Amino acid sequence: MGELRASLYDIFGYFLPGLVATAGLRLLLWVIVYPTKQLSITPFAEPTVLLAVAVIAYLVGHLLHAIGNEIRVTRSPSTVPTPKPTGWRRIFARSQVSATALALADQRIEGCFGTAFLALSPEEKAELLDEARVLHERVNEREVYIYREGFYRGMTVACVIVFIALLVSLRAAALTLTTEKAAYAALRSERLILTLLVGCSAFLFWKRMLRFAYYKTSRALMLWLATSKPKTT
Repeated sequence: MGELRASLYDIFGYFLPGLVATAGLRLLLWVIVYPTKQLSITPFAEPTVLLAVAVIAYLVGHLLHAIGNEIRVTRSPSTVPTPKPTGWRRIFARSQVSATALALADQRIEGCFGTAFLALSPEEKAELLDEARVLHERVNEREVYIYREGFYRGMTVACVIVFIALLVSLRAAALTLTTEKAAYAALRSERLILTLLVGCSAFLFWKRMLRFAYYKTSRALMLWLATSKPKTT
């Protein structure tokens, strides 16, 4: 089962976003270097070419995550200057988790492990609660949040790459894709519509990434409040 989980994350977390980004990078190279020439996709029918594309897409997927990991998910997007979040709010700055729930979490941590554990950073406390979820055999729930957050994170960066490539492509009146039997010219108006759709997709993927990043931690906190029992003396 562990190998299956790793394979699923490789596919949805790395390969699929990497494939989208690879297509975007290929388009960007095309419109910058030789926009007046036709692009043939016939070679992609060859198994060796498909294998090479799959390997490249997988590696690009890892690169997307390296970039995507720099996306902050705890700061408020408000343009109004606000004080820097402290304590638990560094983790839950975007969420609707109440101050009461966060205070109760600290009380339970102190009751179960001692006062010294209150000195842990918010990130370390969140990791502690995440491990508690694993001990309560809620691993499958945890993996769902991790897979989806990773997929949406990768797709956010991939869509931004495709968006940039399509935006640059608008300078050409028409771009032509060819196969062995047909040719298709993508007009500027068509590419403009696609650019807008991809831009909206990047924004929606980003929102979904934030949602599952929040779920991953908030569900662990609520499970902790529901199941933890302070030590008795």
